[in-house]
Amino acid sequence: MYKKDFDTYLASRTPKATLLYGESDFLIQTYSKKITNALGVTPEVFYYADYSLDSVMNILSQSSLFGDAQVVVLKLDKKLDSKHITPITNALKNNQNAAIVIEFYQAENKSSAQYARDFKAFATSLHTQSNGLNGVVDVRFFAPNARECLEFLRVRANELKIL
Repeated sequence: MYKKDFDTYLASRTPKATLLYGESDFLIQTYSKKITNALGVTPEVFYYADYSLDSVMNILSQSSLFGDAQVVVLKLDKKLDSKHITPITNALKNNQNAAIVIEFYQAENKSSAQYARDFKAFATSLHTQSNGLNGVVDVRFFAPNARECLEFLRVRANELKIL
């Protein structure tokens, strides 16, 4: 799905598993924050080499004593294989208060064409391995045009009460 469709989606619901990728790191990070803010919790963030399936599973498999959501944000430059995706989606299916956001960035040593192949394969694998889990989305972002950049500036200025 694309940004416009995702904005419509977010207006009515919050996804359980989200894969964000594309040509705009700014939009990937911005929408990751939108999702975690909508869930109302501070996520556990794993950066590139810090990712460990065991650590993620410990968080997603446990229910909070206070009914809070358990949210994990993965910032990756390598796609996950089905050996990782299947247990993650199963944990999300079994824990209604858990969610995951995967920010998938282009690795420095990969061309744009290789990155495109990787994110298409990653998205397909995520949907295939989700085992009937509702709320699985993948979103591709393109570099924002001038009008979109001005809108982001206007919104941010309003948040900071500058305007």
